[in-house]
Amino acid sequence: MESATITNRPGAVADDPDAPQYDERRHVSLAGMQEEPQAAPVTRIETLAVFIGFGAFYMLLGIRLLSLHVVNFDALDQLTRAYMVWYNDPPKLAAIGFSMPPVGTLVLLPFAAIKALVASGLALPISSAIFGAGTLTFINRMFAMADMVRPARLLIVVLVGLNPMFAFYAMNGSGDAAYLLFAAFGMFCVLGWGRNGSARYLIGAGLAFSVAVLARYEFILWALLLAFLVSGALTAKGREKDEVEGSVIAYLAPVMYALGIWIFINAVVLGDPFAWVTEASSSAPVNAVSSAAPDFNLVDAIGNALRIQLIFPIGLVAIPMLVFGTRDAIGYGIALLIVLNVAWSVTTAAVAGSVDVIELQDALPAMIAGCAGIAWCYLRAESMRALLWAVTVGLALVSLPLAWTQMQTFPHQNLEEAFTRAVFSGEDQEGSTSRGGFQVGIATERAMADYIDDQDIGNNEILTDNARTFGVIILTGQPNLFFDRVDKGDTEWQKVLDDPWGNVDYVLVQRTDADLILQKYPGMDVGEVDGFDPIASNDRYTLISVSPTAPATSGDAATPNTTSQQDTIGG
Repeated sequence: MESATITNRPGAVADDPDAPQYDERRHVSLAGMQEEPQAAPVTRIETLAVFIGFGAFYMLLGIRLLSLHVVNFDALDQLTRAYMVWYNDPPKLAAIGFSMPPVGTLVLLPFAAIKALVASGLALPISSAIFGAGTLTFINRMFAMADMVRPARLLIVVLVGLNPMFAFYAMNGSGDAAYLLFAAFGMFCVLGWGRNGSARYLIGAGLAFSVAVLARYEFILWALLLAFLVSGALTAKGREKDEVEGSVIAYLAPVMYALGIWIFINAVVLGDPFAWVTEASSSAPVNAVSSAAPDFNLVDAIGNALRIQLIFPIGLVAIPMLVFGTRDAIGYGIALLIVLNVAWSVTTAAVAGSVDVIELQDALPAMIAGCAGIAWCYLRAESMRALLWAVTVGLALVSLPLAWTQMQTFPHQNLEEAFTRAVFSGEDQEGSTSRGGFQVGIATERAMADYIDDQDIGNNEILTDNARTFGVIILTGQPNLFFDRVDKGDTEWQKVLDDPWGNVDYVLVQRTDADLILQKYPGMDVGEVDGFDPIASNDRYTLISVSPTAPATSGDAATPNTTSQQDTIGG
């Protein structure tokens, strides 16, 4: 064991035999008081440089992507919900919905309050750029906590920031950047607690994961696994049972409180405390051009779950380093987090019954765990630091073309291929298709929104299923025109759906079986149901005029309407 230089505590009289002895290397008082060892310093200028530099980069690139019409529809849905919180009729916080984790929508609220940012679409790249840049600042702090010198750690941070998968989700506004930030902050706190045992880091980790679990439900398992890590690490050090229990409770309390609040809200609003699980959207995405999905196969699922890790293979390589290199509870715990990310992908595919739910973005959490794992290995294996840094830099460099290739070729994704085409060619992607069965662009939404804006329509006169028509709603900038499922709840909305005549003047549907209105009145979009007169239509949407009185024969059965006339609009 390396010997430590023992001196009197700074400020004590040098020859005072009663002065507590002090280990300068470990910063631990030999009289019993433990102090925090100092990590590599991170200056404010350094943090601001990383945050502002990458924030501006992602923001500008995100604006460029918007001009090329590479728009993530999950992000557009979340922005619509956030906008409806402020400007719907009536405005209500319940607009955030329950089909997606709420944090991705909540973080958009400040940006959605500014109509100009929503109308221009700038709310999406600005919001995610802030969280993406913030994630990198905490990754930088992870490596500083591991005593990595500034030039060495900044090179790794730059390579992570330039990774095309990380960059894409740091600019598309989908909310993934938000959970990456909170996960990175949480793992930074875990490393800080592992280094010096300070309770403030343990509490910080609990607060971070209390938000992360409501941004991506996978982090519920992360939070629970880390609770066992805390217990195991303290038990291995021979700490008292009360201290172990108190530390675990201090860490888990914010997480359990956040989940408890979310369960309570679901119980009050929807009458089902676990509606956030059962209400999770499983219908085809709005911009899907094909619905065929491969069946679940365990071998294929495991293969896909491992293949997506190639966007940042540092995570997989960190597993053996953590298991055989650190040989401690924290190392084992971080390794299990990476394994858990792979297992989560396989499990979700098994539950869904199809391997196509394993998408490239599912590997993003492992990027954070991989960085934390390398940082912990670097801290613990002082004799191998040069090799560890070289391997990390090499893998980060290799991940750039690997991630780019996966974005071009992996079959199940969400516009990553369109992103690579847009960046490489600089050409407008409107109307093109992207792997995963998606159509790129919002021309159909824009055309229908423009048509509605040109009509004289009052508040709540358009009955619509906002889960399918959110793109049109947000592009009109007038959610108050629509009578949607958020306005007065699903029960009241269903009553109007059952008897729309005299209650609404129009119906807006997406021309797919996933639209709840078309499920009720199949064929109404092509004039096959009496009492509904299609007046404008394009490839994706139809606006329908509703008769002021119910037809002689109404209900679920369709009555042919041979007099329908409608305009075909762009898109």
